[in-house]
Amino acid sequence: MKKAFLAYFTLGYPDLSTTEEVIKGAIESGAKGIEIGIPFSDPVADGEIIQHAHHIALTKGTKSNDVFILLEKLGPYREKADFYIMAYLNSIINAPEGMDIFLKKAKNLGVKGLIIPDFPFLEAKRSKIKIDFPLILFATPDTKEDDIKEYSSYKPPFIYYIARYGTTGERDTLPKNLAEKLIKIKNLIDVPVYIGFGISKPEHIQTLYKIVDGVIVGSHLIKLIKEHEEASPKKIGEIIKKEVKRLLG
Repeated sequence: MKKAFLAYFTLGYPDLSTTEEVIKGAIESGAKGIEIGIPFSDPVADGEIIQHAHHIALTKGTKSNDVFILLEKLGPYREKADFYIMAYLNSIINAPEGMDIFLKKAKNLGVKGLIIPDFPFLEAKRSKIKIDFPLILFATPDTKEDDIKEYSSYKPPFIYYIARYGTTGERDTLPKNLAEKLIKIKNLIDVPVYIGFGISKPEHIQTLYKIVDGVIVGSHLIKLIKEHEEASPKKIGEIIKKEVKRLLG
């Protein structure tokens, strides 16, 4: 199985045209997956960089349904990479046309799964809210082995392993004992394991590729966009294209 690189971008940051261009750039440089984050007023799982992106996108009037307009524009790029929607639960259940229509549109446009940070596995099991769509399940250093084993029965597109406690954001080093924890999880399940939170360097990726099936990079790419926020969408797209190529080596 070829290792996957999944790039995260906030929908509408700094505008929808830029989101389109950075996605194209990432895919052209080898990204096999794209995570599109729907902006939310209280993104509790995200650090300062992505919080800023959410704020700007909302200020510009970005709506959850804009993700479908974007996906339609991306056309053939949807055949080159897997697309996932990251959204906080309220954005899905209170989508303008209702949750069922939102999920139907996502399915029709080939979205492979939903990443919902504030709807973890145990809560989803107990909740009266039933989301009829593949959910990306989270694992952390504290997730119980029995829960991880149970993940396989749900057949998620992949397990999202959160590398460290706290919010998203760039880090210089990987956590200690990370390899040991990842190998343990890989031995417990037959579902692909992707890792995110704090990955920002080529050496991080090459180290992790020896163990997991994919890596997720978000804050590092959003920081680059922030540094060039006033540039044209095409220019920012080229910057992201070069950076993804550099990260993948």
